[in-house]
Amino acid sequence: MVAIAVKLPAALERFVSDQVKQGAYPSREAAIVAAVEGQRRRAKQHAWLEREVQKGIDALDGGRVVPFDPEDIKRRGRARLAARKKRTRG
Repeated sequence: MVAIAVKLPAALERFVSDQVKQGAYPSREAAIVAAVEGQRRRAKQHAWLEREVQKGIDALDGGRVVPFDPEDIKRRGRARLAARKKRTRG
């Protein structure tokens, strides 16, 4: 692991220290690593979401759309749930 020095604003330093004191993290370093890992995970999720939105835009632009029918969605969901319950009951 590469060590780097990080200067935090006073409010964030207090937050990190409080998290360590409360036992949420074993050390300041662990808290900061968790924060950076969380940001990396959010960035990946954001990139995935942007790709999915673009797929929808591309489908719309290409005329590949299905009318929104909430009753059909509910009907199919209920059928899937009933089938799942039937499988678990035997």
